[in-house]
Amino acid sequence: MNTMTLSIARFICVVSLVMVLSTSSQQSVCAQLSALPPQVWPQNPVTVSFAPDSVGIGIFRNEIHQHLKATMDEKQYRIEILKACQEWSRNSGINFALVGDSPRDFGTPGLSQSDPRFGDIRFGAFPQTNVLGNAIPYHPTAGTWAGDILLDTNTIYEIQSPETTQIVAERADLFSVALHELGNTIGLVDDNFDPESVMYYRYAGRRQSLSPFDVQNVQFLYGPRANDPYEDRQGNESIATASIINWSADFVINSSQTVRGRINASQDVDVYRIRGNTLSDKLWVTVNCRGLSLLCPKVTILDDEGRVIDTASSESPLDNSVTKELTSFYPDETRYLVVEWNGIPEFEFGDYELELNVNQPAVPASLWHVEDDDGQSFSDVDDESFEDRLFELAGAVDTELGTNDSPSTATQLISPIGMAPGSRYESVGTALKNDVDCFSVRAAADATGSMMVHLRPLATSYQQFSVTLLDSSFKILRPTITYHSDGDIDVELARVTPNAQYIIVVAMLQPNDTPVNYLLVTDIATTNSSLETIQQVRLTATAAEAMGTMTTYKTQLFKFALNVNSTDKVNQAVQLTIYSDTGRAEATIICKAGNSARNLIWLQAGKHTFRFTALANSGRRIVASNTTLRGASVSDDEGPILIDPSGNPVSGPQVPSSAPPPTPLWEFPKFVLGLILPPENPWFSPPPPNRTL
Repeated sequence: MNTMTLSIARFICVVSLVMVLSTSSQQSVCAQLSALPPQVWPQNPVTVSFAPDSVGIGIFRNEIHQHLKATMDEKQYRIEILKACQEWSRNSGINFALVGDSPRDFGTPGLSQSDPRFGDIRFGAFPQTNVLGNAIPYHPTAGTWAGDILLDTNTIYEIQSPETTQIVAERADLFSVALHELGNTIGLVDDNFDPESVMYYRYAGRRQSLSPFDVQNVQFLYGPRANDPYEDRQGNESIATASIINWSADFVINSSQTVRGRINASQDVDVYRIRGNTLSDKLWVTVNCRGLSLLCPKVTILDDEGRVIDTASSESPLDNSVTKELTSFYPDETRYLVVEWNGIPEFEFGDYELELNVNQPAVPASLWHVEDDDGQSFSDVDDESFEDRLFELAGAVDTELGTNDSPSTATQLISPIGMAPGSRYESVGTALKNDVDCFSVRAAADATGSMMVHLRPLATSYQQFSVTLLDSSFKILRPTITYHSDGDIDVELARVTPNAQYIIVVAMLQPNDTPVNYLLVTDIATTNSSLETIQQVRLTATAAEAMGTMTTYKTQLFKFALNVNSTDKVNQAVQLTIYSDTGRAEATIICKAGNSARNLIWLQAGKHTFRFTALANSGRRIVASNTTLRGASVSDDEGPILIDPSGNPVSGPQVPSSAPPPTPLWEFPKFVLGLILPPENPWFSPPPPNRTL
């Protein structure tokens, strides 16, 4: 198969990198990596958030607010990005909604979608090379990286007028770049042939809307925008056809009642009729869109003759929920509630929840104006527990008590949509007083290596949990357990049996009367993980190191996996250290024999050195091992207008020239001695914290 045929076969998933490894026979192997195939988001809406500055992005730090504030107001750039979200929603069945964020690093262990600590798509920025930004398409193997969009801080972003035609180096229109990257993150791939498409691989200046081809492609994935599913055939656009809200038993018990609705266009109106009862003398009417859509709503209260009593309107898509107090509303009186778009351009449609509450809502409808004790807005507050506080206010997410307290009644978890069954499990649970939660997971048929279990408490105060692993006969296993200072727990079971059932037992070590929610994520290594084999390396006592180089032509996020096999599965391991061309250690992966280890790593454009080092437990000799390195690109990008004259993709996938680029020569960098990291000890595990039972 020649280079041209290979490119066509891989279509647009070919990643611009070349890797060369030196082996014991001094032969070099050249390999190209493909990208993980993007998938459709399984749940609607897809939530969006803006990560606070200084949170980690690999070895970098987020600088999105500092960078964008240099050229525009904070409210402006947030709204400009949300306009790009609305453009995709306007033309398809995918919906976006704004939620809060929290100061946790990008890629922190958690749910691939609907993680309560931040949006499915997190916006951030860090310095990159040869790209305007990167997006990580949805794929469950990417974990919480899935969906994230990272802008380049070497580029000056502007809000350009529609009349702007000139392209200036190192400057770009924020809306247009966000529109392209959002297309990548919802499953669309870069287009090589249609300059009118917002998915064109080269930055071509200001875009105002999707092209017909873009609309066709996004509707192929998500379908056209759906009609209002909450109203009947006659509609509810007038007093005569108003939807009647009948008070339910929930209103008597909880003093509140909710109704879902949708505004589908700028002229759409939803009218509801309510009658007073003994509890409604003072009633709070809330139209909540936060977490549901980007609609900017307006609510109007009418008397029984259709005269306006009061009205309220949301301020912006950043503050798109509105509350109004209805007073002197007595039994058997009639009022009409009218919900409609408030006129803010671009945000004329979306879902909402109409809530009627006897008590004033305790939680502000918007996070935009929430301030800490020093008067700082949330986006500037380094308060990791902010989302946890909101999560606590919602109460227990799992109200079961006694239904999964034993291994025999364990809750059977199911792998997320898009994941190979038995390779990943995600769950949100609640620890209650004197309660134990048991979960059952089954390893995939092609499971190989280790199983990683991560538990994250969602609480404002430190909570000590315990995680115990059992086999199918309920025998206690002895995995490696790491306790973190913030309450997180990582559990690694070295060798997993294919198709075997395992029980995960979760309990609080200090039970109290307040329920504590937690995230539970389980990853099981499999051979079928969409990662391509890059190279196999054999290490021995006399050849305990092997090295190679990987040349990347733009900043990208990669997923690498190591598999190590040896006759000694107890005392052997391999460490992979990746160095930049300046000798800086960029990442380290350690894998014990008989296991697999994985990591997601950002690499800038340039040459990177991969150093494989054989390790042996203290006092043991090195035994021959075979290491397989596999990998794939996880991110997609929008590149600058320049094209590499050698034919290598710089700004996006394109058909390479018939003459492939010259294979990079093996060259070990001249390291400063202090920059070479000593091998780590994979057999050392810190003791657990002091426990109080």
